[in-house]
Amino acid sequence: MKTQEYYKKWSNIDWFDDSQHFAERFFIELVAKNDYPSLDELEPQVPIDFQCDGYTKNGAIDFVLSGKYPIEIDGENYHASGKVPVERFDSLTAKQNEVINRYGNITRITYQMMKKNSDDAIRVISKNVGKFEREKAELESKLAQIQDLEERKAFEEREMKRRRTEFEKELREEIDALRRETAELSETRDRLKTENVQLDNRRAELMHDVQETGATLANYENWWRKHTKFVVGLVVSIILAIVAIVVGLQIYEEQVKKAEQQRLVDERIAQIEAAEICMTADEVKQFVGKTGVCVEYYVNDVDSTSYGYIWIKNKEDGDFSAFIKNPQVMSVKEAITYRNKIIEVHGDIEEYPRNDGRIAYEIVVSSKDQIKIKE
Repeated sequence: MKTQEYYKKWSNIDWFDDSQHFAERFFIELVAKNDYPSLDELEPQVPIDFQCDGYTKNGAIDFVLSGKYPIEIDGENYHASGKVPVERFDSLTAKQNEVINRYGNITRITYQMMKKNSDDAIRVISKNVGKFEREKAELESKLAQIQDLEERKAFEEREMKRRRTEFEKELREEIDALRRETAELSETRDRLKTENVQLDNRRAELMHDVQETGATLANYENWWRKHTKFVVGLVVSIILAIVAIVVGLQIYEEQVKKAEQQRLVDERIAQIEAAEICMTADEVKQFVGKTGVCVEYYVNDVDSTSYGYIWIKNKEDGDFSAFIKNPQVMSVKEAITYRNKIIEVHGDIEEYPRNDGRIAYEIVVSSKDQIKIKE
């Protein structure tokens, strides 16, 4: 851009008022002569407000290069300390401080610098722009590092919070499990005490029966001595007494066996509820509402609907199934890979009424990790 084009572009400024813009016009001619900086990138008389003596004043920056680098042209009669009134010099200083606050840099060129050595004057601009760019790049690099550190710190804090939440959840679950086990053990202990009391009572009854049988045998012996004809009756009585004892012992053994079977059943239930072992699909009915349990079954069928619902069933009519409501969790194609395989499904037992009036049971699957194929 030539000087005349520049003056025309910024015709709102009276460039040929030597009382105001003589030094600025000299600078424009110098820039046009050296082709640096480009006049296209040089905006003149950029407005700026600043505080001085308790008032807001309106001023202007002589030039701003590329919208980032302010340039002040100091005419000898309007800027030099000692040649202008103190109030004006203070105002110019306040204006300069505001320019630096806004742009972070400023380049000052005096009329004498341009007049004595124009190349040095232009070189000052190039040197300062390079310096400001380097400082800006360094600052942006430091800011990027700080941002990276802050993001890393935020990530670590979120990770620590997540781990703490998981640990607290696991701890609460373990405490709840221990409480349930304690309650179950207490119930088992009370039941065994009751059964022991019953067994003791039964043993006492059997001992009483034995004593009565002995007394009866003694009576029969006496009677035998007196009445031979009653021998057969005595033998029969002895046989009946023996049969009574044998039957009593069998009853006692059956009760002991039932108690042991019940203990094993209770132990299995506790292990299932603690997710130590998996239940079968036939057992889920008694665990409705239980959370975090495991069901092991053979996948007989996989069914789906147009809504994206998927059932991984143990039978064609689906007495029990793993239910995938969200199609994003698993596709039908993925679900079919479980067909004709034994799988473990971990989750919470729920029940739902079927259209035919029967009740079916399911575990809602929200993650693929809940299903595991048995080797």
